[in-house]
Amino acid sequence: MARIQEKLPNLLCLVSPDLSEIKHLVNGELTEQRGFTNEEVDAQKVEDIFTPQSIDSLRELMKTEVEIDGMHDIDKNRTRVIELEMKCKDGSSMFTENQLSFLHDELGKLDSVLLIARNISARKIAMIRQELAIQILECLNIEEDVDRTIGKIIGLIRENLKIDLVDFHIFESPEEAKSFKHDGNESIIPIKDNETLLGFLQLKSKDGKIFDRETIAFFERIVGSIGVAINKNRTRQALALKEEQLRHAQRIDSIGQLAGGVAHDFNNLLAAIMGHTELLMENFEDTPEEEIRESLEVIDNASKSAAELTKQLLAFGRKQTLQVSLLKTDKLFKDFQKILSRLLGDEIDLKFEYPDDLYTIEADKTQIEQIIMNLVINSRDAMPDGGKITIKAHNEVVEQDEFVSHEELKAGTYVCITVEDNGTGIPDHLIKNIFEPFFTTKPEYKGSGLGLSVVHGIVRQHDGHIAVESEVGKGTTFKILLPAITS
Repeated sequence: MARIQEKLPNLLCLVSPDLSEIKHLVNGELTEQRGFTNEEVDAQKVEDIFTPQSIDSLRELMKTEVEIDGMHDIDKNRTRVIELEMKCKDGSSMFTENQLSFLHDELGKLDSVLLIARNISARKIAMIRQELAIQILECLNIEEDVDRTIGKIIGLIRENLKIDLVDFHIFESPEEAKSFKHDGNESIIPIKDNETLLGFLQLKSKDGKIFDRETIAFFERIVGSIGVAINKNRTRQALALKEEQLRHAQRIDSIGQLAGGVAHDFNNLLAAIMGHTELLMENFEDTPEEEIRESLEVIDNASKSAAELTKQLLAFGRKQTLQVSLLKTDKLFKDFQKILSRLLGDEIDLKFEYPDDLYTIEADKTQIEQIIMNLVINSRDAMPDGGKITIKAHNEVVEQDEFVSHEELKAGTYVCITVEDNGTGIPDHLIKNIFEPFFTTKPEYKGSGLGLSVVHGIVRQHDGHIAVESEVGKGTTFKILLPAITS
C-alpha cells in the first residue's frame, strides 16, 4: 500500500479551517519532487509546506468559505481550486494546483478541508515564460536607448522568474569583449546579431544552483531578439548623431560664409575711412589743430577697432589668406612664452609642457599664436582670483577617419596642443554652442562672442580639429589637432 501511495502524483491531506492542524493522507510523488522523505513530510505543518504568500492566500480563502458555509442553500459538496507555491528542500518552490473539498460533521458544521495538490510547475513556468517573452518583445519595439531597455528587461526577468542575479554586459567594442571575465559560478549566454558578439547575459542564483537546460534554451531564444534590437538601436542612434553633426557643420559653414562676405565689404569701407582720416589729419588747417586732432583720433581709433572686428570675422569665415610656413611647434612655444607671461601677470601660474621631438606643422604663425592667445585669455577670464594654465603639446596618430564633436577627423599624424585651466568651467548644456558666433558665457559687454568662433575658423582653415572638455568648478581643456609634416 505504501508503494502505491508513493506512485500517486498528488498530495492528499486534511486541513483544519484555521490551518492550525494538518493530517497527511497521501504524500505521493510530490514528496520526492520537493526533495523530502515521507517521514519529513509527515512532520510538516502548513507553514512548512507552503510559501508565506501562498499561506496568506489560502487563509483568506478559508476565512471566506467559513463565513459563507452557514448560509442557506449553500452547496456543502462544493469544491474550490487555488494555485499555491510549495516549498522545496533546496530553498526553491514549485507551483501546485490545489482542489479544496469541504467536509462537515453530523450537525453540518464545517469540520475540515480535504486538500488535493498536484504539481503544475512545468505548465505554469511555460505560461510565465510565454508572457515574459511577449513583454520583452514589447520593450524591444519601443524606440529608446539601449541602457533603458536593458534595465526594463532585467526588471521583468527578476519579477517573473525570481532569479537572484540577472545582468547584461553589452560591449561597445571587440576589445571590451575580450577583457570580459566572470567567476564561473554563473550561467553566461552570449548575445549576438548574426555572428557579431554584442555582449553576455549573466544569470546566477544565491545558492549556486545550476539552471536547467530548458531555462538556458529559453534565454538563448530571448537574447537572439535582444541582439537584433541592440544593433538596430545602435544603427538608428548613429544615423541620428551623424545627421545632427551634418546639420551643425552646415550651420557653422553657412554662418561663416555670410560673415566672410560681410567682412570683405566692411573691410573696403574701413580702408576708405582710414585713408580719408589720414588726409584730413595732414591737410585740414582751417580748424584749430587741437580740436581737429581730438576728433580725428576718435575716428581713427574707432576705425582700427572696426578693422580688428573685421579681422575676426574674416578668420571665422575662413576667408583670410593664410601666410603658411613650416613651423617648429616647440620653437613657437619658446618664443611665445614670454609674451604670454607678461600678459597674464603674477596671479596666473602659466606652464608649458612639450617634448623636444614635436613634429613640424605647415601653418600661419600669426594665426596659430592668435589661437593660443584667445584660449589663454579665455582661461584667464575664467579665473578672476588667479589659477593655473597649462599648455601642452605632443605628437598624436589618428588611426581611422571618424566623426568627433560634430566634425570629421581624418586619419593621419597630428601635433596635439591642449590648453588647460582650473577655472569656473562650462556647464554641459552650453558646450554644444561654444564655437557658435556671438555666443559667449561671459557677462554682458565683457566679450563679443567671436573669440572661440575665430579659433574654430582658424583651426578648420588649417584642416585641423578642435574639441573641448569642461566640468563646472574644476576647469576647461581645449584640445587642438593640427596636421603634422613627418617627412
